[in-house]
Amino acid sequence: VKTRQSVREILDRIRGDALLSAFFRPEPFVGQVCMTIGEQQEATLRFRSGECNLLVATSVAEEGLDFPACNVVVRYSSASSHTALIQSRGRVRAEHGTMFVLTRSDPHSSEYKAFRKSQRHEGFAKDAAKLLAQK
Repeated sequence: VKTRQSVREILDRIRGDALLSAFFRPEPFVGQVCMTIGEQQEATLRFRSGECNLLVATSVAEEGLDFPACNVVVRYSSASSHTALIQSRGRVRAEHGTMFVLTRSDPHSSEYKAFRKSQRHEGFAKDAAKLLAQK
């Protein structure tokens, strides 16, 4: 998500819902303004151990985290750039993992246009990789 406030709102919603809280054991993961490096490390350890099964994070989680068992990433908003989208997708490490992007369906919104542009770029990159692999 884009803001620390959004992280808090999502956590409150999950923790306040009997069905969601029965399934998810969420932890926040935000930048160092609100979490120390030690708190970030503790959250990642709880996630790796299974004590926590959902990290609700700002863009700070786009780079540098490696969770081999991560099988789903949900982006609550479109990526700010194609690179950010690739980095988010890279958090999915499990063999049959997937990524979902929740964005406005209005084809005229800037968020939707940015997401579609990222999809096209990704398609071009895959096509180029296939061509290179054939040579």
